[in-house]
Amino acid sequence: MAVQDRARRKRFFIHYGVEDMKLESAKVKRMDRRMAGHGLMKYHVDFSVLFRLPLNERIEEFYRVLRWCETQYGPSRPLNDLQDALRYKSTASDVNPKWTWLRDEFRTKIMFADTETAAHYTLVFGA
Repeated sequence: MAVQDRARRKRFFIHYGVEDMKLESAKVKRMDRRMAGHGLMKYHVDFSVLFRLPLNERIEEFYRVLRWCETQYGPSRPLNDLQDALRYKSTASDVNPKWTWLRDEFRTKIMFADTETAAHYTLVFGA
């Protein structure tokens, strides 16, 4: 049933001239105190809220953005490793306080430290 719905949606979007059939995209949101990494980062993009996409497409989208961030801003570490590295003043080359990511069984996020980085993501991915 889901395959038929997907095919029907695809035909609809092709018919009306919309090439991208994704109905929703991951949006940049400001972090609050309840979220992991709040003291370190200001903005996050949550890929686990893309419910209309199948799980494998959500993960592919996450890794595509992760690779883009690595090419734009340099390598970084996962959130827990980055927090430890900054706490102990590590001088490793992959300690990048501009962005980080969090990937576990419940959350799939990329986080940005400043407004310019989040705005650049929004310009490129249109979310």
